[in-house]
Amino acid sequence: MASREPQRPVAFGKWISENRDKLKPPVANKLLFEKQIKTMVVGGPNQRADFHLEEGEEIFFQLQGAMVLKVVEKGQPRDIHIGQGEIFLLPGRVPHSPQRFENTIGLVLERERYEDEMDSLSWYNSKGNEIIYQEFFHCYDLGVQLVPVIERFNKSEEKKTDKAKPKDTHTPDPVTPDPTITLSKPFSLDKWLADNKHELQEKGFKVLFGEGEFRVVAHFGRAGDEIASRVIPGRETVMYWYKGNGELTVHEGSSHNTFHTNEGDMFLLMPDASLKSAKPSEGAILIEFTCTPLRDQKSIKH
Repeated sequence: MASREPQRPVAFGKWISENRDKLKPPVANKLLFEKQIKTMVVGGPNQRADFHLEEGEEIFFQLQGAMVLKVVEKGQPRDIHIGQGEIFLLPGRVPHSPQRFENTIGLVLERERYEDEMDSLSWYNSKGNEIIYQEFFHCYDLGVQLVPVIERFNKSEEKKTDKAKPKDTHTPDPVTPDPTITLSKPFSLDKWLADNKHELQEKGFKVLFGEGEFRVVAHFGRAGDEIASRVIPGRETVMYWYKGNGELTVHEGSSHNTFHTNEGDMFLLMPDASLKSAKPSEGAILIEFTCTPLRDQKSIKH
């Protein structure tokens, strides 16, 4: 059996340039990493009328330009504006519809679905107060799966009449909105780093998000320091060299590989690999993303 080629850092800026032709409507979505932590890049313009619903969290980070995320929060529609350089964590079970504009680029992270887990896509009537069309499906690549659902809706009687068909009320929906969730606000990552500069310099790291499924940690490069990554057994880690460069040494099976990383590089640490060390240059910022689904967290606690 041939050994697997070692995972290597991705020059993210170059990757975007090489894949820009794929970032086109109606979805404009291209996967960078496609396993446990689905890491995708989304371009614009992309004006969607559907609302997506899933069990897990999503992270939105706007790299170029701004976007609007339409949501239904506690049963009420509203717009969330995410500016360039801002990051936002969307909890699970919140209907949302991303609206993207020309010459914009966004990074989106969401988790892999369980085999028995279902997402939904839905459309509201012209008044925006009632769902007239909804499909449930097992999601593996929304960029691929969305287009056929849109086409079916566009040909549907519900779109023509602006009315929903009678629904089977005896069968519960596999996923439903959570009416109790209050959403937080997007925030500038650069401002957050500046506001927490002294703590980052003192401790070498600070958690951005960590209460739900995703844990996002900012690591700050200090002279002579090595970062010991918080690797979760059996789970992936996505590493983003946000500012500055450095070095990664990764153990995978019986081999180990050392990579030099540059600003903007992305690296996927596979579940069967371990990080021996990460050495960011002085003042560099490394953003680390890990994800443990709530279902797994409950099984660990029990």
